Amino acid sequence: MKRILLNLVNNGQTYSQVNQEIRQIQLVNLFFIIGLLSNALFTYFNYTHGFIAMAYSQIGIILLITLSILYFRKTQNYTISSNLVLGMMFLIHLGLTLEGGINTTGLYWVHIFPAAAYFLKGEKVGTQ
Repeated sequence: MKRILLNLVNNGQTYSQVNQEIRQIQLVNLFFIIGLLSNALFTYFNYTHGFIAMAYSQIGIILLITLSILYFRKTQNYTISSNLVLGMMFLIHLGLTLEGGINTTGLYWVHIFPAAAYFLKGEKVGTQ
């Protein structure tokens, strides 16, 4: 199990030393994995609670995340992949803001976006 998780997080590569680029690759993969799992869970939850439009939009996001994972594993381009992660997070947060989410808590999730941008894009670009 540990080997499978490391393979997913490290994009199938083995690294002898850790630098900023490797950390970015690991962060992008972690965001993809967590995003895929949490969106699958919330898709089910939204569908069973009557938020059908949000559930279908999250199915689209799940498909985009899956395609992004495949692209990232093939190209190793973390710059474009981190932009994809932030774009998908923006779409999710826009939907949550417009829809309201469950018990109108959608607005509170928007505060995650700046922290994600900071970690994915680095200190210089992520704080602009």
